[in-house]
Amino acid sequence: MLNVGSSIVAILFNFWGVNPAELPSIPVIAWQDTAIFQVPTEPDPQVEILIDQYLDRLGEKQIPRDRQGVWIQSEWAILGDRRSQTRVPAASLTKVATTLASLHHWGPSHVFQSEVLHTGFINDGVLQGDLVIHSGGDPLFVWEDAIALGKALQDLGIQTIAGDIVIVGPWYMNFEGEDPERAAEFLAQGLNQARWGPALRRQFAKLNPQPQAPEIELQGTVQLQAVLPPDTQQLLRLRSLPVAMILQQMNLYSNNNLSHILADGVGGAKQVEAIAESQANISPEQINLINGSGLGRENQMTPQAAVKLFQAIEIYLEDNGSELTVWDLFPVGGWDSIGTMQFRGIPNGTANKTGTLNRMSALAGVFPTEERGLVWFALQNDDGNILEFRAAQDWLLTQLAEHWSFEDAPGERVEPVFGDPNRIVWLQ
Repeated sequence: MLNVGSSIVAILFNFWGVNPAELPSIPVIAWQDTAIFQVPTEPDPQVEILIDQYLDRLGEKQIPRDRQGVWIQSEWAILGDRRSQTRVPAASLTKVATTLASLHHWGPSHVFQSEVLHTGFINDGVLQGDLVIHSGGDPLFVWEDAIALGKALQDLGIQTIAGDIVIVGPWYMNFEGEDPERAAEFLAQGLNQARWGPALRRQFAKLNPQPQAPEIELQGTVQLQAVLPPDTQQLLRLRSLPVAMILQQMNLYSNNNLSHILADGVGGAKQVEAIAESQANISPEQINLINGSGLGRENQMTPQAAVKLFQAIEIYLEDNGSELTVWDLFPVGGWDSIGTMQFRGIPNGTANKTGTLNRMSALAGVFPTEERGLVWFALQNDDGNILEFRAAQDWLLTQLAEHWSFEDAPGERVEPVFGDPNRIVWLQ
């Protein structure tokens, strides 16, 4: 019988004038022996045992087993499945969808930029006109940033604003997204230490290095306007933290107000849901969102959908050439001990997102292992005590860490610097 493959190779060798006998021997590797087929693809009986023990522990607390969802998978194997296709309240796992949608809408490196301008003129420390903020919608402008802005204005020679502070565009400060007037008043307060309260003074005391406390007197009021006043002149440009760092702070503290601001910026809850469905290959039956935070039992997803969202984030970062990973966007065991990681026993190297509502708790994420590569998981618990749910979740992950060899999280955490003067660009 004619060996077609060998005949074609012989023809090519003759065409190029190459004697096959003179070529060095190349070892032949059977397809089933290549690296990809050495990754374990079979289930792990010990994981099944641990999941049953986890559910038994909950059952001992009179928590119904049939209300608990589990989905655990590696890249090549399903390792645990309990009610993984049942849509249940997602709580703050909703923020994983908001994270994915924000990445697709803005990109991880995007910064929100606001222009600081003025009308009139500056004379002898007095701005004879209005201070104008043309806001770019920075969702994470806080007290420290207002202090840095006040210091920069003083360096420009402004001690008093004879007119008003005029804000044009969406303005958020200290996570205030529903009351723009209140957010605007925060700015005027932050610019003048004479108006600081105890909370703001505590934040100022934490700054290192500590700048000079600004004391800019506002003689007018704070105004919100739809269009820029005429004849404005540029002073400064304010640059936000990158989107990736904003998302990391949102997830670390599970900040509901921040997640609402981001979801609204993307286009609302249903747009977040649509992006989640298309980018994570989630069917409409697997997810339903009414906001970007997870407040309300109507925000729902299946355990498998929660895992798909995490995987879609990692795929997005890889496909777009980012040096970031999911470990840069979510709390990590061994790195974080504040926010949602406080009082938790989540194993080192585990990137995760928590979720909590009345009588329900959720935990989803990923951990790297030596034996199975990346292992993705979602635990969604309902109808029980929140503290007991958290203890059981931490117990199961700890048992998995002892069963496998958990590896360190890739990279290292870059902490945000609030009130960083280097994010203020002088335009004069």
